[in-house]
Amino acid sequence: MRNYEKSKTPTETAGVALRLNSLVVKSLSLVSGCKVKNKNRINKNSAKKMSKKVIGIDLGTGSIGLSLRNPELSNNIQDQLEWFSVTTFNSGTGTSQRGEYTLASDRRTHVQSRRLKEHSRWKRWSTLSLLVEYDMCPMSRESLERWKTYDKNKGLKREFPIDDKAFIQWLRMDFDGDGVSDCTAFQLRRQLVEDQLDFTIPINRYKFGRAIYHIAQHRGFKSSKGETLSGKEEDSEKDAVVVDADNLENVMNKSEEKKKKDLFDYMSAHNFKTVGQAFASLEEESVRVRNSRYQAVRSQNVDEINEYFHFQKGLAGYDDLHRRLISTKKGEGTLFYKLPLRSQKGHIGKCTF
Repeated sequence: MRNYEKSKTPTETAGVALRLNSLVVKSLSLVSGCKVKNKNRINKNSAKKMSKKVIGIDLGTGSIGLSLRNPELSNNIQDQLEWFSVTTFNSGTGTSQRGEYTLASDRRTHVQSRRLKEHSRWKRWSTLSLLVEYDMCPMSRESLERWKTYDKNKGLKREFPIDDKAFIQWLRMDFDGDGVSDCTAFQLRRQLVEDQLDFTIPINRYKFGRAIYHIAQHRGFKSSKGETLSGKEEDSEKDAVVVDADNLENVMNKSEEKKKKDLFDYMSAHNFKTVGQAFASLEEESVRVRNSRYQAVRSQNVDEINEYFHFQKGLAGYDDLHRRLISTKKGEGTLFYKLPLRSQKGHIGKCTF
């Protein structure tokens, strides 16, 4: 007799182990014909009758196998089998083209992606809130609140303010309202370090705010310990560096220098002060900036903002704005604030062995 059972739900999967004892007892009853009075024990008569038979139990990650073998029937093991049963249940892994993977790792990947997107949105919203406060963005407070707030009771669903025409024109860099972009973002950033602007004129303030918002969208690469260590695994043993608390900062700086090398050499060859100047020049040379070998690091964008306030005389009275733009402190920083690592204290357990 062959009996194949397959569970369909996680609840059944969890209950398979609990039903193991009853399955064994049931198998004994079916083969020997003895009546089992108690599920948790077999009576003495049944035990004597089954003394020469062998029970096989196979506990696997996705199944439980049971068999009953009588050695007196034959010398062939297959002929000795009187009864067997297999109970299968859903495994805890998934399959893809790359092979098996744990479902927890797949969920963790999606969670990390959602958190990155969420942090990116909050970074833009905090930057816009600061620019609106200093009248460097024509966006209304109502539009900003409607975009960043989710409240069912108030009917707020984080809707992008498509009806705010002034904000849409600002995003398109259409400062004169003729329906055509006046320049590219990098050309605007270059203008801020080459031409003096009168910030008593609203359009010039909007230009500065738009350049800041573009930097907020593309902060640049910043090395971290994990990225540095993974990169070191690809290096040869000759160039390998032991990473400890003392030289970690030097190794991270070396990683950033390697990332910005091509852009740094291009800026030095053309005597450019900021990343915006270099990328604007590359655009004029018909070089696609995104995903090119010219990559900026975060410290270069910080230097560019500092150059704005150093070069533009009209920004002399905006010290508080300058401080809040480049700050990395919680509650103060906007563009360059980075969420701290989440505490893993709650994941630490006690060994039971």
